[in-house]
This record gives sequence, C-alpha cells and structure tokens, in this order.
Amino acid sequence: SYQIIDRIGEGAMGVVLRAHDMRLDRDVAIKVIRPSAVERPDARERFLAEARAMARVRHPNVVEVHALGEWLGLPYIVMEYVHGTTLDDWLALREDRPPTVDEAIGILDQLCLGVEAIHASGAAHRDLKAGNVLLGPGFRIVVADFGIARTFREHLDPASLGSGTPATMAPEVVLGTVTGPRALESVDVYALGALLFTLVTGH
Repeated sequence: SYQIIDRIGEGAMGVVLRAHDMRLDRDVAIKVIRPSAVERPDARERFLAEARAMARVRHPNVVEVHALGEWLGLPYIVMEYVHGTTLDDWLALREDRPPTVDEAIGILDQLCLGVEAIHASGAAHRDLKAGNVLLGPGFRIVVADFGIARTFREHLDPASLGSGTPATMAPEVVLGTVTGPRALESVDVYALGALLFTLVTGH
C-alpha cells in the first residue's frame, strides 16, 4: 500500500505523485494516467508501453520501475523517487549562468550513458529535454518520462512520429522523413545535442 504525500509533476497523459511505500518504508514516485486520458483510443496501451519500455532498462542513469498496477480502472506505474530537481529547474535557479565546463561534461556524460542503455534495451526515448532529466544526490543524472518512447521493432511510420518538444525535435521528425530501422536512435542523439547547447549557453 502507498501513502500519497504530494504532487510532483504532470503532463498531458498523467500525473506524477510522491508517495511512501508502507511495506518497504521508502518514498516512490507514482505516475497515474488521467481519467480524461484513459478514454482516448489506445491511451491505456500507450501508458502500458511506457511502463514496459522503462522496465526493460536497468541503469543508474535511467529511472527504475518498481511495479505496475491499477486503481479504480486507472493504470499506474510505481517508480524510483529521485530526491532532487529537474535539470530544467536547476538551470533556472542559476539565473542564466551556464554550468561550468566540468558540470556540463558530467551531466552530458551521464545522459549519454542513460540514453545508451535505453537504446541497448531496444527502445528510443523520443522526448529528451531538461524537464525529463532529474538531478539527484551526488550529482546523479537520471533520464525519466518515457511517455512517447518507441521500440525499434515497431512499424515506423514517419508521419506518426511528429510528437515531442519542438525545441529538441530533430528536423527529420518535424519534416516526417525519418527512415530506417535504427532511425529512432538519431532522434535521441539530436536531442542530446540540443541539451548540450543548453548546458553550454545557459538557455
């Protein structure tokens, strides 16, 4: 059983809550699909696909999934709770002062390791941005939110990939020209480049 503590994030498809796992005596993050979203075609399957994509990855730089469940007909994902902040909020607190070179390299190195692990599991994240990257204790970087992840074995329809965050979307995604069985990897690589630009320039 879980005791809800507070809300820590939300998106178009779900709400993320901080909760306490009463049995294991630890804090966790629980992502619950919105009641309005669960009625949309394929929404439940997309939510479950996110959970499966996250569960396949075991790496310190990728958020860990603990369990999958359902409450009053609403599926939810129980995940590791990372004590800290998002990279987006961390950068905002610096008031446009870009990270030092060592900080930028330390963040990018861990990001690349996390993305490499995601790709090795057979999936692409497809929405890498500062708001989906967590900065935890010991300057640990954790990739989170697999809401629009896709596996490499799925049928790739370029026209269906036009979702994500505009500032970090690869041109081939915007133009609908993504091709090839491993093309999804390049989508994440482009987003990593955009994140590097943000780290180096501070905006």
